Amino acid sequence: MFAQDWDITTVPLDVMMTQTLDATDLVRLDAIPGALPRALAAMLPAYLDFYEGRVFPDRRRALHDPLTAMVAAGALRGVSVARGRIDVRLERGERGRTVSSHASERQRWVRGMEGSAAELLLDRLERRVWPG
Repeated sequence: MFAQDWDITTVPLDVMMTQTLDATDLVRLDAIPGALPRALAAMLPAYLDFYEGRVFPDRRRALHDPLTAMVAAGALRGVSVARGRIDVRLERGERGRTVSSHASERQRWVRGMEGSAAELLLDRLERRVWPG
């Protein structure tokens, strides 16, 4: 994918791991009326349990897909983006690591952002009236 000269914005793992949803956020999500928030609240404990002690010291999980969708939709403020051709390292010890190797006008990666994606997500979910 990165070998093509496509218009692409990547949200790397080091940025994703800074935007998390925790057990307190889960309580807030569970209080939102409607079928969708209830379904999300029912699924998330398994994710929080999996990440606790393996990835994070407490019950929290990274917002991988929601964060990427929020970046694509332009919903987040203060998103810092750099331009550069993205290459994937294949050498032992770095296998899978993405790095910027040279200039590109079409490939970008997110370097950071301001605020909490979880707060924005929960706020938007709370403002909507959800069916059943």
